[in-house]
Amino acid sequence: MSNIEDLKSMVSGRKGLALTNRYQVKISIPTTAQSILISKYGQVAGNAARVLDLMCDATSLPGRQIMTIDYQANKQSIKVPHGFINEDVSFTFLLTGDYYAKKVFDAWSEAIMGFGSYRAKYLETHLGDVEIYQLNKDQTGAYAVKLKNAYPTTFAAIGLENTAENSTQKFAVSMTYENFEYLNSNSYNIIQWKLFWKEVKSRDQFRNESFEKTFQKEFTTQ
Repeated sequence: MSNIEDLKSMVSGRKGLALTNRYQVKISIPTTAQSILISKYGQVAGNAARVLDLMCDATSLPGRQIMTIDYQANKQSIKVPHGFINEDVSFTFLLTGDYYAKKVFDAWSEAIMGFGSYRAKYLETHLGDVEIYQLNKDQTGAYAVKLKNAYPTTFAAIGLENTAENSTQKFAVSMTYENFEYLNSNSYNIIQWKLFWKEVKSRDQFRNESFEKTFQKEFTTQ
């Protein structure tokens, strides 16, 4: 019969338990969206990926459902697989005072659809890959996936409230994609700006005024 020591030994030998707040996202912004971000919103596009990574307050690894049909050859009916559906992935971003993350996705939405002309743009012009990494305590990769040919489809409303004086503003977006594939997390390398997290105990520290000032100094000045 297993005991608590067996459980502790097994968990310890497998790098402990996975933590929900240890992750990294790498969103590739298509060049069409970058051009709109620069021309219309006057924002620097080169650091978009690292800002979105640091501002990502919540996301998830993608889910998948295998579709089946009922097949009956004898008296008993069985389910037979015939395809699959990938679930959209949602991202929630903390918003800085310049609404940078919101402007990035506003530009991306305009690269997808002409809201004045009511015409959709060519699909291949607004696709980008998204990589999501589950990290261990030592910031090494535990599990990773790539969303291939992804683009945003749902842009959540942003609430404003007079009584929420000390609340942090957030923005949520859902992305669809062609398919996802497993990445070899053993080859994961910490991107240079991610080293900043060595001094960050939790993403909740974005709510700390002094930390926000440090972030703005380190990552938003060009």
